[in-house]
Amino acid sequence: MKKIWLGVLRDECFSPRSVDRDTAILQTVGKQLSSTEEYEVHYVRESHTKELRESLSECEGVFSMARSTEALLLMSEKEKQGVTVVNSAQALLHLNRRNLLKLCRTHGISVPHHYTSESEGFETQLTYPVWLKRDDRTTQNAHDVQMTHTPHELNTRLEQWRAEGVTDYVCEEHITGDLIKFYGVEGTDFFYYLHPTAHPNGFSKFGAEAANGHARGYAFDANELQQQIQRLAKVSGLTVFGGDAVVKADGTFYLIDFNDWPSFAPCRTEAAQTIAQRLLQLHRER
Repeated sequence: MKKIWLGVLRDECFSPRSVDRDTAILQTVGKQLSSTEEYEVHYVRESHTKELRESLSECEGVFSMARSTEALLLMSEKEKQGVTVVNSAQALLHLNRRNLLKLCRTHGISVPHHYTSESEGFETQLTYPVWLKRDDRTTQNAHDVQMTHTPHELNTRLEQWRAEGVTDYVCEEHITGDLIKFYGVEGTDFFYYLHPTAHPNGFSKFGAEAANGHARGYAFDANELQQQIQRLAKVSGLTVFGGDAVVKADGTFYLIDFNDWPSFAPCRTEAAQTIAQRLLQLHRER
């Protein structure tokens, strides 16, 4: 009898403009897992709580793009019982922007100067423009991450968030330079990055990338970027990851975004093979 791997599909609200792309990478990983005689793969949507709970009771391992607290809590219980869950539900329950920035500072990952909602009186210390990033959920619409150019803009947005009950956020220095999109799998050599000069018309969910202007092709140490990101992936608990960095004219780079399980659209086939291999390796090591 074949053992079951469960693929947990991300809900549309957590996948703005990317539902098909996100589904494609999860199913491509599933095809890799089910290509052997040992495993079969089942799928469930993260919001289908009853079906998810039942499916978790009979699976051998889980590969998940889920982001809802309810789904993560269900998978976290299975993880505590020894079931392989990638990305780790326990890690995701604790990994907000503020905690991620703390990890970066602790482990030598280059990030822009920033303040959080816990910083007192930071509004008077800002040099504009700055990025205001909501921290109580992942980015779901264009208002969750915004560039603000004046104190009035910043205060207006903060007042709107307070009226909505949003109290946690990050305020981050804007870095001018080339935007680098990257994709990787922790514990492997897989690290794929897109330079805007090579892919000037790359996919953008909300167009925020335009703030960096025309790409200039600044040189940077890609090996150092990979090493820093792999280090962050390990300490954060994210096995499957992606994100963005900005390279300045002098070659220095700064991490500006780090995500759990992106779509890997530019490198889906190769990424899926590596992810499946890593899943099986982690499962054997449990």
